[in-house]
Amino acid sequence: MKRFISFVLVAALLLTSCAKIESIRPPGNNGADASTSYQIPDYSYAPNGDRAANRALAGLDTAGMMESIVCKWDDKLYFTGSRPDLQNTLFCLDLPTGVVSYVCPDPLCRHDNADCPFYGACSGIYIYEDTIYYKVRYSAGVYDSSGKFSHTSHVFEMRAFNLETGNLRVVLEFDFDASTTNQQYYDGTDYYWYDFAKAEDEDMVVNTLCRTDLLTGETVVQKQSQENYFADQLLFVRDGSLWQCNKMGLYRTDAETLENRETVMTFEPGTRTFARGDQILLIKPENDYWKLSVLDPVSLREEEIGILNQTPSDWMCFTDSGVFYTLADDTVEITVNQKPKSIKNHAVWYFPLSQTGEPSLAYVFPEEQQSMSIVYAFISDGGYLYFYYSCCEQDENGASSADFYYSANESCFMRVDLSTGEQLKIGPPVG
Repeated sequence: MKRFISFVLVAALLLTSCAKIESIRPPGNNGADASTSYQIPDYSYAPNGDRAANRALAGLDTAGMMESIVCKWDDKLYFTGSRPDLQNTLFCLDLPTGVVSYVCPDPLCRHDNADCPFYGACSGIYIYEDTIYYKVRYSAGVYDSSGKFSHTSHVFEMRAFNLETGNLRVVLEFDFDASTTNQQYYDGTDYYWYDFAKAEDEDMVVNTLCRTDLLTGETVVQKQSQENYFADQLLFVRDGSLWQCNKMGLYRTDAETLENRETVMTFEPGTRTFARGDQILLIKPENDYWKLSVLDPVSLREEEIGILNQTPSDWMCFTDSGVFYTLADDTVEITVNQKPKSIKNHAVWYFPLSQTGEPSLAYVFPEEQQSMSIVYAFISDGGYLYFYYSCCEQDENGASSADFYYSANESCFMRVDLSTGEQLKIGPPVG
């Protein structure tokens, strides 16, 4: 079992000063010419009447059920990204104005070393009141005062950064050589997650449910671990219970103590579940189609809302009016370097959550962009679709590559206007 440590950095940080975590570069490499923000050219934004159906708090939507690599809060979109010369960090898109900036507020910071509090930011983005929570993970060389290499530092942490005061603290330290499952859920100041480790006999993976107080770092550990590679999906907290599900059924556990796990209902084989607010969307196989229904977990009342004739993938995003999703068998065959290659997640579909709704194609990459696909996850507010994409291309030497996030030539984070199909690539400020 991994150990988790909670501590608070002693020194208070000024708003215009990055946190001193560790020196991972030789002295004398402290250039301060990085741009802090930029305005997207010809940017426009039109709010619409729909909004994302949140997973935790009003106004919050996270990309994907698990990783939370994109977070929409009020009129800002927070996302992880990098430059060719930069480890992952956090960026913010101001939706009304189209200004992209580093979340790090220090105008002198280059964001390319561990002196920056957002260096190595990778997932788990969550905002509560004035504080942004996120995970960082990186390995880097550490140098002494003379510039001589000392050792390699391995960091895997959850951090909390106050956007008003600039105060930084470390909430959790994870075992870098192990892993944590992607399943996580935020509820106010409570963070639910799974500790993920090999069992003593090394033949079984053990998932242990944990609850960490984001303010104090105190962690409660469930006494009974799950000896299963796939941890339960964490749905939501309601009426003092943490609701979970897996392929077998729906469960609830005391949200504070993590004890008294109770089976609420069992599922038919092949049933898939997704959280929509504090309700559950069930997708059940029925002969050669899929039946969609909404389940109220307290009354167990199930309302059928429609039929899908194509098999959806596990990537879904809910709005008040409908659900956006990709298809499990969405594959485009292309030729790269004279070899066939399959491109998945080439299109996004939409299904309105009404009795008369029919699925429709929300967006597909145009023919000249057949090598592009959506990666990781996406979010939508009903008017726009935001996602990371990859592009498999053949270079001048005949080699093919799939570039995630940011390549040397272009960004790999995109906004699509669902009414016009117009693409807007969103990149980081470049120093």
